[in-house]
Amino acid sequence: MSAQPSTVPPESEPAPERPDPRDAFFAREHLKEDLRARSAAGGVVTALTQGVRLGLRTLSIPVLNRLLTPDDFGVFSVVLAITSMAGMLSFSGLTMSTVQRERITHAQVSSLFWINTGISAGLAALLLALAPLVGMFYADPRTTQVTAVMSVTILLAGLALQHQAILTRQMRVRAVAGSDLASQVLGILAALVAAWLGAGYWALVIQSVATQAIFLIGVLWLCRWMPSRPRFAEGVGAMVGFGLDLTVTNLVSMGRGMFDLALVGRRFGTEAAGLYSRSYAVLQLPVAQFVQPMAGVAIPMRSALAAEPVRLRSAWRQLQEKLALVTMPPIAGLIATSDWSIRILLGPQWAESAALFAVLGFLGIAQPIFIAHHWLYIACGRTRQLLYANIVLLILTVIGAMAIANHGAMGVAWGMVISTVALQAPFQFWYTARCTPVRVGDLLAAIWPGLAYSGAVLAGALGVRQLVTFDALTIASSVKGIGVAAAGSLACCGVLYACVPALRASVRSAMELALAPLLRRLGRKRKEPS
Repeated sequence: MSAQPSTVPPESEPAPERPDPRDAFFAREHLKEDLRARSAAGGVVTALTQGVRLGLRTLSIPVLNRLLTPDDFGVFSVVLAITSMAGMLSFSGLTMSTVQRERITHAQVSSLFWINTGISAGLAALLLALAPLVGMFYADPRTTQVTAVMSVTILLAGLALQHQAILTRQMRVRAVAGSDLASQVLGILAALVAAWLGAGYWALVIQSVATQAIFLIGVLWLCRWMPSRPRFAEGVGAMVGFGLDLTVTNLVSMGRGMFDLALVGRRFGTEAAGLYSRSYAVLQLPVAQFVQPMAGVAIPMRSALAAEPVRLRSAWRQLQEKLALVTMPPIAGLIATSDWSIRILLGPQWAESAALFAVLGFLGIAQPIFIAHHWLYIACGRTRQLLYANIVLLILTVIGAMAIANHGAMGVAWGMVISTVALQAPFQFWYTARCTPVRVGDLLAAIWPGLAYSGAVLAGALGVRQLVTFDALTIASSVKGIGVAAAGSLACCGVLYACVPALRASVRSAMELALAPLLRRLGRKRKEPS
């Protein structure tokens, strides 16, 4: 008689734990259904939201810049260069684990939340303790006080990271964009009121703290996810390793982006830093309106296609092409009308920054290229290669910024432009083609429509300026000048659109992708019975 099999599992093979029903909150299999339409829907929401945001910021900038001085902006910006670095450390790269992993559990996300919170709290305390050293570095005691208060923003941002990542994982672009829009609008209003009351550079500090606090409230309310008690869940170690690579990578990238401003503030004072930072910030407006929301669509979409190189190349090329088309030509227009734009956007006290504004514009045109490449490395899981690339780019940035820094802030700006065009961009193309499925031909094909239309904008605006003269002494004459320059730019772009079929196809493709959800909804309504 054979022995009956035991119904008790051996001690060496414990029974599997029951699945946590809360894990279903992080499922994303449904997102792969009609991925193109979901991406396009996100693009429509992004365009509408960012259009409103751009309008509000464009209206607020002239007021805020007339209430504050270049020195006020300089005090804030040199501190922001340091707090941004600390904030990048608190980011820890752990949000990308939440966004990118095919499967992730409630327990794992809870662990990541508490890790993010702990790191953020520690960095905020460290920055508060080191605030006197910041004042010594810039030889300005005001920066000590600003650093101490700005340390709060690191903790606020750290608390919001995982909830924002969950919304991004679920491709809830409207939720993220809505929270961002509300926080930006209310932060701007707080800054305007404080500046009007005579708060000076503290108005900018108030804006930063208010923006982070309101964004935190927004994502907490919309996400409706609560972490479990602190504990280290299984599998989190690998995510921390992935996050560590990404953190160091982002830190190096941030250092590359902030080095020139820190150099100007250290060597030439807060007023020069204010002129430099504000000029570049205005040029970043077209890019800033699209980068973060597009990343919320781009990274999850490309992560879902990471195992399909052909589709990945096609998806990345479309996104890079769209980003270039909507950001590069407006920046080219700002370059061609720098004196008029400064008079309208910043005010007469900023007139001396017009030449600096024009030079920094060429850095702004190149920025979308490096941003899209950053997305591509992350989507392909090549964080280590991205780190190596950013280290090389940082070295080239230091060389460029230092090369002719003896000529003041303008020398730093020209050094950055030369380094970007002659050294950094060629290296980035070569290394990206070597480390990802995207080839050099794809890289060039994705940006050339944006560059072509940017050239047309420059040619049209500068050509008109040779025929018609408007001074930049008044807002009225500056507006007239920009209007005439815009007409010349549109005429040149129209000729380019009519004569080059490939450029027509690029514009049509971008428009079709953006309008796809609207057309789909209209088609469904027509099929519905009355």
